Amino acid sequence: MGIDIKQLGRLGSAIAAIGASGIIAPAIAVSGYGAIGPLGPQLRLSATSLLVTQKIQDSIIHHDQGVKGNMPQSPPQSSLEYTSAQQVKITGSAQLTALQSARDTSAKGGSPQAAPGSIPGVEQRRQTVVVDGIGFPTDSFTVDLRRSNLALRPIWTTPSTVPGLTPLTTLAAQWQAAIAINAGFFNRNNRLPLGAIRTNGQWISGPILGRGAIARSDTGEIYIGRLALEQTLTTESGQQFPIQAINSGYVQAGVGLYTPAWGAAYTPVLDNETIVVIAGNQVVRHQAGGAAGSSTVPIPNNGFVLAVRAYRAAVNAMPPGMVLSIASTTIPDIFDAYPHAVGGGPLLLVNNTVVLNPQAEQFSQAFASQSAARSAVGKTADGRLMMVTVSPQAGGRGPTLRQLAGIMQALGNTDALN
Repeated sequence: MGIDIKQLGRLGSAIAAIGASGIIAPAIAVSGYGAIGPLGPQLRLSATSLLVTQKIQDSIIHHDQGVKGNMPQSPPQSSLEYTSAQQVKITGSAQLTALQSARDTSAKGGSPQAAPGSIPGVEQRRQTVVVDGIGFPTDSFTVDLRRSNLALRPIWTTPSTVPGLTPLTTLAAQWQAAIAINAGFFNRNNRLPLGAIRTNGQWISGPILGRGAIARSDTGEIYIGRLALEQTLTTESGQQFPIQAINSGYVQAGVGLYTPAWGAAYTPVLDNETIVVIAGNQVVRHQAGGAAGSSTVPIPNNGFVLAVRAYRAAVNAMPPGMVLSIASTTIPDIFDAYPHAVGGGPLLLVNNTVVLNPQAEQFSQAFASQSAARSAVGKTADGRLMMVTVSPQAGGRGPTLRQLAGIMQALGNTDALN
């Protein structure tokens, strides 16, 4: 996923875009207008290739005294990729090269400078943050979403379908984004989304595994925390079945829910699924899915389909003509006040305290201990959104997740999400 700042009017020339080859699943978006001089219909910035037309003076922030919270030390790793058995979050060497070439490496010291001519309510910074004695180059945008000219929302493959991957700059362009940053994860094998995407209160893809998410209210307030969704399917005869996930590439035995937000049709993800088609809350028919990827089932505009995997009792309880209902509970319920959300993970900071626990969000140990180029989002003490990319130190590696938490604290965030 990425974060997209969507244009509401003409944008100034202080922020320019350079191409990036990274592939992402969904993203988040912010809208902005009112700067000096147009630069075409929109500006696009990928998560790891931020560039300004005027040099920004580098500054150095030291955070060697450590970070708040109790955390085990992570062993250093040499990998520069985010990988795990089931998912990947791609940054890509081409993007890192573009970011390094854009950096003004000659300037040292001084205070961070905001880019002149930028969008009102948006500040751009370039800083070196020192954590554990290592200086990590960072680029950041700090956005006041409470301003009427700015808005934040998720973006994904296309407005009409969820599956598939798109280069970040392409994704930002098709959604008319001013600024974009990658956000969530996808299934490495089938390229389906893994994690929360919600816009205007509608689940485009549901959260999984209680992982971290960032959410925005209609008034521009931000909330960052771990997010879960419990959904229960009830038949008119009173039988109940848990829904494993909504519009998701995270699949296991049970019942998966796919709505028109997924796209016009559903293609079985696993072998031998039973597809239950529902229109107007009533079961229309069952269809054997066969081999994974071998067939498609149209999703009714006034209904949904259920992909039932190795759960014969559920299939037998939903014969054609059966009326169904679905109840949903968001955990914690504070997320109900924030109709726009996107997942990521793991969670880094809450109330200025490190809460990093990759295992609690079911990330692999290999993922949790890697050193890599990273992107993160945070909330500052005054309630603004901060979007951050972190490059490897010169000739070295990127930060670990623990070091990323320290970087986000040093930049002034009280809450943060990888």
